[in-house]
Amino acid sequence: MAIPMHSDRFRWEAGTRLFDQGREVAADEAGALGALRQAIRAGGEFLVGPGGVERLEQGAPGFLRTRSSGTTGTAKTIRRSHRSWIASFEVSRDHLGIGAADAYGVLGELAHSLTLYALVEGAHLGATLHSLAGLRPGRQARLLGEAGVTVLYCTPTQLRLICEAAGARFQNTRSPRKSRKSDPARGGTARQSARARTLASRGRA
Repeated sequence: MAIPMHSDRFRWEAGTRLFDQGREVAADEAGALGALRQAIRAGGEFLVGPGGVERLEQGAPGFLRTRSSGTTGTAKTIRRSHRSWIASFEVSRDHLGIGAADAYGVLGELAHSLTLYALVEGAHLGATLHSLAGLRPGRQARLLGEAGVTVLYCTPTQLRLICEAAGARFQNTRSPRKSRKSDPARGGTARQSARARTLASRGRA
């Protein structure tokens, strides 16, 4: 049985590496992804929205706020505890076997809750993170294969587009840690396929 994380705050594990469109994000680099890393490491409350990541000096440690764009109505801000997400991270670790040896792939912008959840989970578990937002589906599919991504968080539409764009090339993807039988229905290894199907359906509000 896995040992519980016993934490009420997000962690950014020392071994977690962060890539943006195939390029590693430097430790002191600005931008939304770098700001997220800094905010998690600082330990205080922070806000993520269309404007990027903002550290809230008057906030309480162990809490996160997300803000919608307001394109379909009044913009909303949601405040949640880190603990509520960490409980789900433990499910991914214990039941899907996800951990530091994995590589996460996300296709959307950081302001999207699904992308944010995936990046925070991956960092908390010590995985390598690959953000492919802003790229065309064919380019995303190629980088997913090159990076050996084993955990893919995306919407069903995003998954369909990258599979259509990749065609037969995506079927040659293999896990960098261990060779496994390829799943022709999805491309990549059977392990990659099972996780992609499972995680793509686990949208986070």
